[in-house]
Amino acid sequence: MTNLRHKYMEQDKQRLYPSRSNRGFYVLTQLRKHLESTTEKYFVDGQQRTLVDVGCGSMPYRPLFNPYPIHYVGVDLPGNNQADFYFTDDAKIPLANHHTDIILSTQVLEHVDDPKTYLEECFRILKPGGFLILSTHGYWNYHPTPTDYWRWTGAGLRKIIEDTGFLILETHGIMGLSAAALQLLQDSIWLKMPKIFRPIFGLFMQNMITLCDKLYTPLARTQNASVFVTISQKPTNTTD
Repeated sequence: MTNLRHKYMEQDKQRLYPSRSNRGFYVLTQLRKHLESTTEKYFVDGQQRTLVDVGCGSMPYRPLFNPYPIHYVGVDLPGNNQADFYFTDDAKIPLANHHTDIILSTQVLEHVDDPKTYLEECFRILKPGGFLILSTHGYWNYHPTPTDYWRWTGAGLRKIIEDTGFLILETHGIMGLSAAALQLLQDSIWLKMPKIFRPIFGLFMQNMITLCDKLYTPLARTQNASVFVTISQKPTNTTD
C-alpha cells in the first residue's frame, strides 16, 4: 500500500510540475497555470466554500486549492478508494441540489457516456452563483480510462455548456493547430521508441511545441486546441 501511494504521489507531481522531457510537459504546465489563475481570480476573498471534484481520480489538482478555505470533496466511479462519493448506476451524483460552491472537472467530459447528463448533474448540485471549472480535449489521441468517447471544438463545447444553463465567463485553449499536430506526432511515435531515447525526444518535441504555440493568438486557440478550459457560472436567479 505504501509503494502504491508513493506511485500515485509521483504521478500527481508529474501532472502538476512535469519535467521538461515529459511528453505532456507543455499541456500539463499550461493547464496548471490556467487553474492557478482561476483560483487567484475568483477565490481569494477568504470565503468558506465547498468544492466537488467530479471524476476526481487521485485528485492531482487538490494542492492548488489548499491555500484557500475550501472543503474539497471527490466524486468518482466505484472502486476509487480516494473518492468520498461514487456515481450511481444511472450516472447520478449522490449529493443534494445546490450542494456545492465550485465544481472541478478536469479531463473527464470526454470519458463519460452522456455529456449532457453529466453537465446536468453538475448544474443540479451547484449553488446559484457557483462556478464550474471544466477542461476537456479538442485534438488528442485515444486514451480510454476506462472509456474515451468525445472530442470538442471550442464552439461545440461552449454550446453544450450553455445549453445546460451555465453562463460561460471564460474560455481558454491550450495548443493551437501546429502545436497540436506536433503533440500528436510525438505521441504516435513515443511507445514505438526505445525508452532510452524518450527523454531526449520528449525534450526536443516539447520545446518545439512551446515555440509553435506562440504562432496562435489566445482568441484562435478558443476555437481549435488540444485542451479547452472553461470557467462557467450557474445563474444566481436559478431555483431548480
